[in-house]
Amino acid sequence: PGWVFTEEHLALLASFADQAAIAIENAQLYEQVKQHAHDLEQKVEERTRELQAANQQLEAASRHTSEFLASMSHELRTPLNSILGFADLLLGQGVGPLGEKQARYLTHIHNSGKHLLQLISDILDLSKVEAGKFVLQPEALNVGTTLDDILVIARGLAHKKSQTIQADVVPDLPPLQADPVRFKQILFNLLSNAVKFTPEHGTITVTARQVSGDEGTGAEGRKSRGADDLEESSSARQTWLEMRVADTGIGIRAEDLPRLFQEFVQLERTRAQNQEGTGLGLALTRRLVELHGGRIWAESEGEGKGSTFTVVLPFAGPGGSL
Repeated sequence: PGWVFTEEHLALLASFADQAAIAIENAQLYEQVKQHAHDLEQKVEERTRELQAANQQLEAASRHTSEFLASMSHELRTPLNSILGFADLLLGQGVGPLGEKQARYLTHIHNSGKHLLQLISDILDLSKVEAGKFVLQPEALNVGTTLDDILVIARGLAHKKSQTIQADVVPDLPPLQADPVRFKQILFNLLSNAVKFTPEHGTITVTARQVSGDEGTGAEGRKSRGADDLEESSSARQTWLEMRVADTGIGIRAEDLPRLFQEFVQLERTRAQNQEGTGLGLALTRRLVELHGGRIWAESEGEGKGSTFTVVLPFAGPGGSL
């Protein structure tokens, strides 16, 4: 007689068939996953090659841009310096006396030349920062002495508008690790900006002091609370130089404050005052401050109520700690 399958045999065979079906399904799924992984790996390799090619193109474009900027810097500065030099010579009456109209026209030429030269310098500096080609050369600076040097120049500008510049610098500040040229550029940009937007007989006040704070405090925290609140941190303490330039000028509208440090932004107050401007000075100042590991922000109670610009820089320099 043939083999007789009992209920137990049938149940066992059914269980075996189920297990075999699961095993076959798992094997099929494994092959599918394996194929997907292979396809994904190929796509990743393809995208990686595309990114590498794009990076090479960007590097080449950046190199060409740097070469172009360097060439343009020389080609534009050379004739401009000649124009400014001859204008200085003529204004100094080195070739003879000038009539009133001649002196006025030469002054316009000289001022326009200086404005154009500053524009070229700002564009080149900002382009270098954007391209990551801007390298600081920090050294130990005496804050008081450096500020005095800039105040001499700024007071010369303020004198033309019968303005007063007051300075309150805490004595014996620690040495500041900063690029001397760029640190002076930061100070001069802020002071010249204050002179520009402060009416005649106005007052500009410069203060400098040392504050302590948490190195990890974000920009928005400093912007909203001010440098005094940096002292509340109990960890990762670092010392900072806080400088403020306050003026009794035309002020800044609340809606303009967020755009103040953007490139090529001309605020209504600039146009209303018929002031020359490129929209680059404060943008470049912000970049220079950030390269030094610091922060900058502006405050104003509104139009006609003056403004205050605050810069906070680490005494230890970019990326340093004390």
